[in-house]
Amino acid sequence: VVDVQDENMYLRAEGTSKVPKDGVDDVEFLMVPREKIVTYRSASRGNFYVYPYQVPIGDGGYQKERMERLQAKLNWAELNYAGSGVYTDGCGPKGDKKCNAF
Repeated sequence: VVDVQDENMYLRAEGTSKVPKDGVDDVEFLMVPREKIVTYRSASRGNFYVYPYQVPIGDGGYQKERMERLQAKLNWAELNYAGSGVYTDGCGPKGDKKCNAF
């Protein structure tokens, strides 16, 4: 953990990148306690290019897997932003399950 802003409910940590191997990833969290929402992201600071390609080399989904592991470990439900009113665990205003209390 490298930055905590209690007043803004913000936390930033650093982790090791998969691509490039000696790179640094930033993992950030922004909490909205009143809404019981935590937004988060994980991103590499650097890009890795291999000639002759014009786009950066991907990490094979490592950033997404990292956040999915964290989400599972903390038992967080992912919100469905498709606008259906149902969260990914089946709860919500239009879902058939009751939402877990936080």
